[in-house]
Parts: sequence; structure tokens; C-alpha cells
Amino acid sequence: MYTPPDDGTVIRDLLRDLERYIIRYKPQYYKLLQQVRTESAWVPWIEFMITAVEQTAQISS
Repeated sequence: MYTPPDDGTVIRDLLRDLERYIIRYKPQYYKLLQQVRTESAWVPWIEFMITAVEQTAQISS
């Protein structure tokens, strides 16, 4: 059974990968974020973030 290290490297690595995903899809991220600001359109932005977390988890595992 795998036991992750206690020093925070797992979380740090996951956040780094999530950041890379957001940078890769930066135009879409900012477009959706602007829609949150101007139209209170939270659902598309949340869906984007869920997809980002899912993709990051697949890459990291």
C-alpha cells in the first residue's frame, strides 16, 4: 500500500499540476472567470475547475 510523504510534497505537486493546467487553458479560464464577474455565471467556471482537478488527478496518479 502506498503511503504518501508527510512533508506536503504531494499537495505541492498536485497544486503545481493544477496551475499548469490552468495556464495551458488560460484564455478559457479568464473568459469563464469574467463571466462569473459580469453575469454571475458560476456553473461553467466550476465545471472548468472540476475538469481541471480531474485531469490533474489523472496526470498525477
